[in-house]
Amino acid sequence: MPRLFFPNTEEALSQLDASFTQIFMSKSRKMFARFLYGLDPGDILATPIPIELSFQKYACQLLGLGQPTEVVLDVQLAASCLLGDSIHQDSHALRELRRRCQGPGWYLEPYYQSPAAYQVGDLLGLPLRVTPRRLVERDLVEAINDKDFCKGLGLGASCRVVEGLHADNLSDLSLAIERLTATLEDKRQGRIMLRKVKCAGGCGNMSGTASQLQERIPKWYSLGRVLVEPFLDFVEVCGSLTLLDGVGSQLLAIDRQVVRDGHWQGFDYPAVPLQNQKAFLEEIAAASQRLGRALHLAGARGLLNVDWGIKPNAQGILEPILLECNFRHNGLSYVLDLGKRLFGEYWSRLFIASREECPTSLTDSATVLQALEFLTYEGENVLLRSPLQAHRARRGLVLTSPPLHGGVSIAVFGDSPEYTQSVLRMAMRALGTGSNP
Repeated sequence: MPRLFFPNTEEALSQLDASFTQIFMSKSRKMFARFLYGLDPGDILATPIPIELSFQKYACQLLGLGQPTEVVLDVQLAASCLLGDSIHQDSHALRELRRRCQGPGWYLEPYYQSPAAYQVGDLLGLPLRVTPRRLVERDLVEAINDKDFCKGLGLGASCRVVEGLHADNLSDLSLAIERLTATLEDKRQGRIMLRKVKCAGGCGNMSGTASQLQERIPKWYSLGRVLVEPFLDFVEVCGSLTLLDGVGSQLLAIDRQVVRDGHWQGFDYPAVPLQNQKAFLEEIAAASQRLGRALHLAGARGLLNVDWGIKPNAQGILEPILLECNFRHNGLSYVLDLGKRLFGEYWSRLFIASREECPTSLTDSATVLQALEFLTYEGENVLLRSPLQAHRARRGLVLTSPPLHGGVSIAVFGDSPEYTQSVLRMAMRALGTGSNP
């Protein structure tokens, strides 16, 4: 059934934060292109940030979506940066959406389940197939995306969490930093992690020594709760993705996240055992199901993604520590959606290496595609351009976002880790970067 995808990425950020507009324009705007890969033929994407036309053509051809003009509808961005406001205020876009999203079966699918998404559904006469409206309006989804709520949820589901403090104003934050520092072995050089409870993509995180943080927090903090925790060095960070639907809770995937300089840079799927240990992966799977069942019973319906830090205990056994929950589409879900659309049931046998913001001096998708066009592996072209090619090859390379601010995103689907890593290295060389994949 046809969908209008409503990419309200801005609602994953705190609108009370003084840096809200800056974060949206610098980070969230990069995400809109990726939502093309969650579409089926006949679907429409309404976007407040124009997507480069050459990328639109590539993505639409790759998935057989039709002409970009039939798939993407530009909406004039409102001063508030809120997509709901943008649609209300853009009379042309509103008329087009009402005209094009007519007929049996149409519904609205939001990136982030919110009262605003339901209000736009009312405006267009489109239902939503997510968490019931009464629960969304009572802030169930808002709570799941809150890092402090997530800690309580995790403790109730017998998950390990990071112990620490919290603060709700600047003076309490300064005091909490002092109190936590007093518990550290190295009180001068010991690092502390600060996390705003509602801020997506790591934008609300800051770490440093106590003296460094005390100097920075007056500019960094505006409003809202902040978690104050000891900085932990993890062996690995994994992510789990669980679907909560009308049937129940279903674990979809566990990945190994690629983090550089404190920033998420993509993932490798599936996550694999470390140090000859796999029990931590089994616990992630079991804990994800415990969390999923609890939220399903509460009425939540949608995608639950959870971040887990992997750290050895006193006996050297690797254990997962719950870091945060997000109840929305994420970087793993859209690439898995793409894999399912390209490879059908075969996708579950594939290995995936997805990388965000790969450095490049190339400035448009057409030039990036030219640079990747003639890459081969075992005599086979790796760049995928059509559903038929993907169906035949059952592996390949996809451009997943256009270049922006000197970075571009790609994903490699393969039948072995050797294939994905080899093609990833080739692609990075072609893009003009010597970065480690």
